[in-house]
Amino acid sequence: MKILKHVLLIVLFFTTTALTFGQEVLNNGQTFLVKDSKIFLEGKDVTSVFTIERKAEIMEQAKQITAALKMKEEALEKEKKEAEEKAEQLLVEQKAKEEAAKEKEKAMQEAEDAKAMAIKKAQDEMDEAEETKKEAMEIAQKELKAAEKAKEKEAKEIKETEKEKQRVLKKAEKEKKETEKDLKKLAKDEKKLGAAKKALSKAEEKLEAQNKKFTKLKRKGKLSPVDEEKWEEKLNSLREDIAKHQKRISKF
Repeated sequence: MKILKHVLLIVLFFTTTALTFGQEVLNNGQTFLVKDSKIFLEGKDVTSVFTIERKAEIMEQAKQITAALKMKEEALEKEKKEAEEKAEQLLVEQKAKEEAAKEKEKAMQEAEDAKAMAIKKAQDEMDEAEETKKEAMEIAQKELKAAEKAKEKEAKEIKETEKEKQRVLKKAEKEKKETEKDLKKLAKDEKKLGAAKKALSKAEEKLEAQNKKFTKLKRKGKLSPVDEEKWEEKLNSLREDIAKHQKRISKF
């Protein structure tokens, strides 16, 4: 349960960060920051620069990324709630079984007490009158057999209750292990997602830096046609790396 809460806090952190500081969006090799219906590039508001279609495209990308984070948050919250409800139900069932066992034990003790009282009554009647000895003994024997039969019945019911209790506990333990396994998988996936996002961010930064360098050299006329072709191949390779990272992230 602690692992699930930890995973949920991580997702909440990413979602809250996106909503507070804006959402980064990679579009046509450039990384924009979308916040409050505005588009920023390197800290500058460039919203008015784009066409309506381009602006809508970037806004939609930001919306989809934010929605994906929100969906993961809701899914984890649902799993947490279901796990807590299941654990609570198991505790209630276990308590009910224990209460039933106590009632059985109480009934068994009452049967023992009844048996002792029956024997004492028979003995008293024997002492009071020899004439009623035979009749009293027969009554005592009948009550004794009934008490023993009741005791055996109670013992059998207690044994069955204990067996059922063990079955429920084993089932609960199995479900607990399965839940822990699922939580570990969620944590592992979240870790992989974080690493993939980090790799994507680095690739985007590298593309942006190389693109600036290429633009600067080209503007100053320091590149031959062959150099420009090599630069274009290099930039395309970086864009392909970014596409691969984005594809990997989309699988989560």
